[in-house]
Amino acid sequence: MKYKKILLSATAILLLSACNGGGQPLTAMKDTTEIVNNAEQDREKTTQTAEEETVNDEDRIIKSTVFESNDGWQMTYNPTNVEATQVDDHSAKFVYTGEGEGESLINVKYIQGKQPEAVLDDLTSEWGKEELVRENESFFPGTYDKWAYWRVLPAMGDLKESHSAIAGEYNGGVLLFECVNHKTGKDEIDMAVSDILSNILNSVSYQNFEPQTMYSNIPGTYNATDGSEIKTITLNEDHTGTLTADNDIQVRWGSKEIMSNDGSVRYGYTIEGDSLIVDYEGATVTLNRE
Repeated sequence: MKYKKILLSATAILLLSACNGGGQPLTAMKDTTEIVNNAEQDREKTTQTAEEETVNDEDRIIKSTVFESNDGWQMTYNPTNVEATQVDDHSAKFVYTGEGEGESLINVKYIQGKQPEAVLDDLTSEWGKEELVRENESFFPGTYDKWAYWRVLPAMGDLKESHSAIAGEYNGGVLLFECVNHKTGKDEIDMAVSDILSNILNSVSYQNFEPQTMYSNIPGTYNATDGSEIKTITLNEDHTGTLTADNDIQVRWGSKEIMSNDGSVRYGYTIEGDSLIVDYEGATVTLNRE
């Protein structure tokens, strides 16, 4: 385990918003770079702003810290409002220490000998209210080509804390992220806590994320042979692809579904040998691998 100081970039890619207890994972870009007016009448104001930004950058250098795991992942946090702890050789936690209620935190664990969905089943059984848990699949935090399974139990009614978990195959085992966010009922506080936890999760990066093997039998180009509306489906190793019918639809694919990039359509599928069997508009379409 190592800690080191860094200066955060002004432009951050926000890969997800799981720690706010919301529903579907989101992809967004947040640009915090300020655009200043260089006109003569604003020169003094611009100079003052630049000086303030320099001070703020120095402050961020002091406050921003990287936690490095022996399992090859690292995350950035601010030690003024978050405490990072190495729990054991394969797990760590980041606990929010600022204003709020309960213990809001992120747990990260590397687990061997299990599959991602089994790890999530074990965890969500501890949450209770399993009937309210939402399931989804999307890209693994910090990547655009690795896949993970998502579970969310939002805060609602008498449940004052949200639970979120993401698990996926990682270097011969499973990497699990769990976020617990206690709600105070005060939007200003709750949003601040969610942002802090989400920013930590968004910051994750990896020294060497090896290829995931559990999907190795799926990528390929599949052609329809029965004159169906679908002509060809191409599934790439990075979980992107193209569905060709009357036109080309750019898609993503998970373990059970092929979905358009905008999420407007989803088609269930199975793989049987070299055949891709798709539930398309209520009909079963079989396509064969090239």
